[in-house]
Amino acid sequence: MDRIDWRGMFKRVVTRMRDSGESQEMGARWMAEEASNAVFALTEENKRLRAMVDFSIWKPIEMAPQDGTPILVGHEHAVFSAWWELDGSRTDTNHPAWVDGVTNNFDDYTTYEPTHWMPLPAPPVSSLPADNGRAE
Repeated sequence: MDRIDWRGMFKRVVTRMRDSGESQEMGARWMAEEASNAVFALTEENKRLRAMVDFSIWKPIEMAPQDGTPILVGHEHAVFSAWWELDGSRTDTNHPAWVDGVTNNFDDYTTYEPTHWMPLPAPPVSSLPADNGRAE
């Protein structure tokens, strides 16, 4: 799961309310349930990703490239890809900062304060034959 689809979540709840004739209070409960499920899914994904990472190779964030190169960053509670946004005009702080491309409601990048970093791993190598498994 890359990010939470808030719009899709809201549309599902509105449709469910319209179809069932339920109150706004029930809609709010359904929205809270949807949000809770999304947070749970993201938490589980984060656990899975953290289990795959060898934390002995992490470097202090002060040593990270600040030229816009995407890297893997982390802090005590999360691991994610990010880059240093030197032009802070699109960050939620209006200062240079670590961002992951997720924007807030104002289309500003949400900023983070990671403590460590490491290079991104190489992309996966395809195991498909040269013809991508297509029969001719």
